[in-house]
Amino acid sequence: MAGFDLKEGFYEDREVSEDELWDAVACVFTSKSKNDASYKFGFLKSILDNLKYVDNDLVLSFDQLFTRFAELYWNLILEYNLRQKAITKDNRKSAIERVLLEAKDKYVTDDVRSFDSYPQSVRSDVSHQVKMKCKIYVVGALFEDTKHLFYSFSKKGEWIKLNPRMYSFVCERRDEIEKLNNYEWAHFLGKVNPGYSTNDILTKYLLKTRRSQMNTTEMLIEAEEVGRNKIQLIEPNTSLVKDNDEIDEEAMTLLDDPVALIKLLKKRRGI
Repeated sequence: MAGFDLKEGFYEDREVSEDELWDAVACVFTSKSKNDASYKFGFLKSILDNLKYVDNDLVLSFDQLFTRFAELYWNLILEYNLRQKAITKDNRKSAIERVLLEAKDKYVTDDVRSFDSYPQSVRSDVSHQVKMKCKIYVVGALFEDTKHLFYSFSKKGEWIKLNPRMYSFVCERRDEIEKLNNYEWAHFLGKVNPGYSTNDILTKYLLKTRRSQMNTTEMLIEAEEVGRNKIQLIEPNTSLVKDNDEIDEEAMTLLDDPVALIKLLKKRRGI
């Protein structure tokens, strides 16, 4: 059964090496992972952003995860007009695009604003609609791609439970994983949005879809208005983005080889 068809799944409760954990995460970004749309990148980002909100059993609810998921995609789709899947003959949009465009017709009366500027009632309704549509696909798909090592899940119960070994690993390596996820997400969006480069999407759009309360280590960059939106580094020695708006050329050459990119990131951090 394909991962996205699974109604529930359980992580493998066994001793695993750090290399196995890296390999499980890296699989999300390789050709082994089939990405018709960008959901896996968005769902992984939603998990990373909710790590500090797990309960004592390392459980996160779908409501927690898809609230963040909805926020990320609201900005990318409605604010920045970025497609989330390749153009097809019938020009069919992804489920997340259809849900959010319907929400726009329902709630937006003038220019689109950032998701968190809308009333709680609006955000709750949009997040619920996104959850009901997108949980069908992405939860089981990411579970399968990460080799049953990331989390257990129940679509009926609407929760994921993180593998304690993976939880510790991801908390410790979050910066590297988030950089890699951002790069591969931008790389995917660059391929399905003609006229946009990976560099454009990463620096002008993707890295702005963040929570205001995220600390500087987590975010890597901040936007500053100096004539135009200029991206500046907070941690130049560990970021893949240079202080002149250009993507690190060495890292760019490894976008299609996530394992090599992980090794580069680990080397730069002295890991």
